Amino acid sequence: MARLVLLIASFVFSTALAANKPVMVYVHDSDWNVCVAKKVAKIGQYDTLDRTHCEQKGMQMDRQCTGPYDPSEIMKTNDGSTISPSTPCSNIICHSSDHYCTHGMVPVCCNKKHDKALEEANAAKCPNGGKAAGVGSGSDFNAIFGRQCSDLICGQGEKCVQVNQYFAKCCGSK
Repeated sequence: MARLVLLIASFVFSTALAANKPVMVYVHDSDWNVCVAKKVAKIGQYDTLDRTHCEQKGMQMDRQCTGPYDPSEIMKTNDGSTISPSTPCSNIICHSSDHYCTHGMVPVCCNKKHDKALEEANAAKCPNGGKAAGVGSGSDFNAIFGRQCSDLICGQGEKCVQVNQYFAKCCGSK
């Protein structure tokens, strides 16, 4: 199935290039550690036609938090001890209540608002209740989203909606 999607995307891309029309590719956004859609006139070396392929090429293994670096991710321990890679989150105090501790290679405090923003972008439903453009279904659904409406090429019957300050996506009517 993934191969068929890639073949169709390649055909659409080739046709658009031949017609000298912009195309939508996926580029890795290192701030968010996710691949976002971007409208381009010419494909670049690191652009891909498929979000899954883009994420396989560009995901950071040790990135734990979603979103841009947040200087308020400062943390301390309950007992005043030095933070080390083995310090459990149960002994970590994040700077504010809108942050939470997560532990990968090391404990870090992540911003809940950034998680929510990415969840809104990738949701199957749009703020208006309409269906978001995307691929897959159920828990395998991946919305097509970019950083702003000018990054997207929406399909027939869809319009671009800026779902939050960070992301936009194509939405059908309710």
